[in-house]
Amino acid sequence: MKMKSIPLSYVFCLFANFLCFSQKVVYDFSCMETDDASWLVNFASDLEQSTVRGYGEKVSLDEEVKLGNQLLVDLKKDYSIYEYGERYTRVKKIMDKLKSKIPSPRGFSYKIYLIESKELNAFTCGGKIFVTTKIYHFCQNDSELAAIIGHEIAHNELKHINDNISRHKTAKSFGEVGEMTALLGDVLTTPFNQKNEVHCDFVGIDLMKKSGYSICSATQVWKRMSKLDQNNSEYDKFFSTHPYSQTRRKCCINHIQTNYQIDCE
Repeated sequence: MKMKSIPLSYVFCLFANFLCFSQKVVYDFSCMETDDASWLVNFASDLEQSTVRGYGEKVSLDEEVKLGNQLLVDLKKDYSIYEYGERYTRVKKIMDKLKSKIPSPRGFSYKIYLIESKELNAFTCGGKIFVTTKIYHFCQNDSELAAIIGHEIAHNELKHINDNISRHKTAKSFGEVGEMTALLGDVLTTPFNQKNEVHCDFVGIDLMKKSGYSICSATQVWKRMSKLDQNNSEYDKFFSTHPYSQTRRKCCINHIQTNYQIDCE
């Protein structure tokens, strides 16, 4: 049998994709440093994370999974949670595509759940990803949902939940004083988590790109979200765990431009 020749354009596309996915991705957080205060927050974030990982109580993957299981049990007491149906099948398919592109998976058996709720939210713990029906309908296409789900996957892979558990375990080991320290720590270190949120946006975009989704859709989600931020005060902004949506959009645009040479503007 005579083998058909491969079109040169096809070879070029394969080579271009290889270059795109083999190059080292750059994570630039300067987009968050709009003034001296924001620079200080980022610096404190790095310092806190290195301290927790260097000196905090060690947390196993099984402990993360156990906590995720307990979260599911608790949520089922107060919410209707869907693990079947058309909407569920849609988000599961997106999650499955994204998780298959994780470069060095930590070992979670990822599961996704759709929660009947009017809150615009998505969250995760122990490989379990929870997406509210409100944010499901807020997203206008699969790529926007992929941005949300990819972000939650990144929290697990980047060990952010692991860090939080470690912080609490370390505080608890010192007794009641430690418990109070953990409570205060949540308040005082809240702004430090902003950098983690942007980092998850970046990793989510990388997973989207490898999975064939439109990565500029991530910027569209935050563009619409930014309209919801307009009534928040500067005080709220400083003590919010999530950077304001306009900042996240700017960071996503920079990440895509730097690493994939795509202008989402």
